[in-house]
Amino acid sequence: MKFKKSEMRKIILSILMVLLISSCNKQPECSGSDVKNTLFSIVKEEIVKEYENGYFNKKWNYSSVKDYAKDNNFNVNNFIEEKKIELKKEAKLFAEQKLKETTIELDAVRFLSKEEDLKKCSCTADLIIDRERETKIEYTAQYTEEGKVYVELSY
Repeated sequence: MKFKKSEMRKIILSILMVLLISSCNKQPECSGSDVKNTLFSIVKEEIVKEYENGYFNKKWNYSSVKDYAKDNNFNVNNFIEEKKIELKKEAKLFAEQKLKETTIELDAVRFLSKEEDLKKCSCTADLIIDRERETKIEYTAQYTEEGKVYVELSY
C-alpha cells in the first residue's frame, strides 16, 4: 500500500494529535517515577544548599581573615571577597561529594486530593534521608502544557 506525501503527512499529524490529546488528559501520580524524580531533584538541591551553608559557616571566620589581610598589608575588602569565593568553591565541592554519599527515599506515599479539572494531585509522604532523618513532606504534582511534570514541595 503506497501513500502520497500529503496522505502520509495527514496520518502522521493525526497520530501526533491523538498522542497530544491523550497526554493532556493524563494526571500525575504521587508515586509516579516522573514525579519522584522531579521531587528528588528538588530535595537534592536543598540538601546541597544545606551542606554548602554548613561547611561555609563552620570554616568562615571574618575577623581572622580581616586580621590576616591587615597584617599582610592586603586590601582588606578585596581579600575578604577572594577568600569568600574560595571558601564557597570548597563548600560546593564538599556538598557535591556529600550528596553522592546521601540516600533519599520516599515512604508511605499518600494522596491528599486530586483536582481533576487542573490535572493536579496533592500528596504527602515520609522523606527519609540517609535512612535516619525522616521528615513528613507535602507536595503537588501537575503536568505542564509541554507535558513536563511540575512539582511544588512544602515541608
